[in-house]
Amino acid sequence: MPAFFNSSDCELSIIFQQIDREKRMKYLFNLVLRFFATVAMKYYFRQWEITGTENIPAKGPVIFAANHQNAFLDAILITCSISRKPWFLARASVFKSHWAAKALHFIRMMPIYRIRDGISGVKRNDEVFEACMSLLAKNNCMIMFPEGNHAEEWNLRSLQRGLPRIALGAENNNHWQTGLKIIPVGLHYEKPKEFRSRVLIKFDKPFDVADYKENYLKDPRKTLDLIKDDLYGKMKKLVFYIPPQNYESLKQEWLSIRPYRKSIADQLAVDQDIIDSLAAGEKPSQHTSDAKPRHFIHHYLSAWLIYPFNILPYKIINWVNNKFVTDHVFTGSIKYAGGLVLVPLFYLTLSSLVYLFTQNLILFLAFIPALLILNFLGLDALKNVVKKSKP
Repeated sequence: MPAFFNSSDCELSIIFQQIDREKRMKYLFNLVLRFFATVAMKYYFRQWEITGTENIPAKGPVIFAANHQNAFLDAILITCSISRKPWFLARASVFKSHWAAKALHFIRMMPIYRIRDGISGVKRNDEVFEACMSLLAKNNCMIMFPEGNHAEEWNLRSLQRGLPRIALGAENNNHWQTGLKIIPVGLHYEKPKEFRSRVLIKFDKPFDVADYKENYLKDPRKTLDLIKDDLYGKMKKLVFYIPPQNYESLKQEWLSIRPYRKSIADQLAVDQDIIDSLAAGEKPSQHTSDAKPRHFIHHYLSAWLIYPFNILPYKIINWVNNKFVTDHVFTGSIKYAGGLVLVPLFYLTLSSLVYLFTQNLILFLAFIPALLILNFLGLDALKNVVKKSKP
């Protein structure tokens, strides 16, 4: 330490070193977590298609505004689909414990309070919104779900004012020089609760919050609704939308005549065309079907080989969903999170047992990669094997 540092300078230097170390640890932890989450995503979904990534700025403040068809899987899916490192809001109830709040903030999450959290809780949203505005002013990006709740139905619910309030506040606080952009995002799960289904993420072109400056200076309240309405129109074009009126009858009629397309993006376009025709009382256009993917002998061979190594995590995840999950929108998220945690843990335990009994380091190191390769080949066929094995 240089001689001109006094004792207080030394203490300050140590504090700065600790802060830098914490930032490095946080960055490294989130990087590793993101890597494993992305790998797990490739195993969880049979097809994971992303469009419009060219619309995402490499830097500068951005709010990703997405529909909310699943639970926490939505935020993870968007995070794993972009190169940026977003912050996002989660229901305040999961932040009740001091350690939970600290851990969630470590992975870039902040609480949002709802009416059910009480009036005092809702008032705390002012602090949260100010924190969001501050993050955006520092060129961070955020993932937000402006519907304010989740539901598995294929449509778009009315939007809340929270996102426009944060966006306009961030610009107004910084003299409209922030350069904040909003990117509408469409999430489409073909089967929201199912493992090895297909998912599509569409990123629309960004629009500038500063374009609403004149409207805001004249009437801030009306401008909140203006952004909300504009955003709703943009998001509705990105999602699969079955009108709430006669939802079930339209859904059943669509399912009965639905063709199959290899690309989930093509599938969405065809499905929306059919629904639009049915909702208008018109006869849908004829759409050809692509050949459905087939499982060959090596797929089933891989499935039977990995069956004993997957059945225990599978049973545990199903038990948790059946025993504890009351909101079934969480089903898909629990399956994904359970697989992310339990499968590697179970594989690591098995590989350790292999080494314990064989003392063979090569076998120990090859065990998990071999299972992952077999999984990649046989997971789709494994669904059929599990169904056939049920009593």
